[in-house]
Amino acid sequence: MATLAGVAAYWAVVIAVASASESGSVDGTTGVAVGIGLFLLPIAFLLLARLSHHQQVVRATALAAGVALVIWTWVPFAIGELVSPFAAALGTGGAIALRVDPPQRVAHRLIAVAVVTVYLAIIVHVAFGLALLIAPFLPLGSLLAADYISERTAS
Repeated sequence: MATLAGVAAYWAVVIAVASASESGSVDGTTGVAVGIGLFLLPIAFLLLARLSHHQQVVRATALAAGVALVIWTWVPFAIGELVSPFAAALGTGGAIALRVDPPQRVAHRLIAVAVVTVYLAIIVHVAFGLALLIAPFLPLGSLLAADYISERTAS
């Protein structure tokens, strides 16, 4: 469910940016689409925190949303594209919002998010269409992989 909210947030912003770049101006519908995307991203983190039975749902959601908002708004200026910063924002927020059980570590999750972000940054320059399609699905999957590896190495 959280992935669906993240995908909807991603596509709302991608559609807004595409329509603004095509028309050459920013109008009301562009602002509404970006607003929808920025509204749905914290919903994804709320779902992650609730479904993982985090003990401090509101705090985890607020922290995840704040960190993701900073990453999603400032990193595109540094690297010049929008796809991999979204993956970094969704993955980092997800790493914060998910409950951490003893063999799992937030550091392992953040390393997985960094790997996905670098991978997407490369794919954006090689096959932009493919990067647009896979970007919203990889970050939360990387968190699953990081937790799986952490649990396998602990046992």
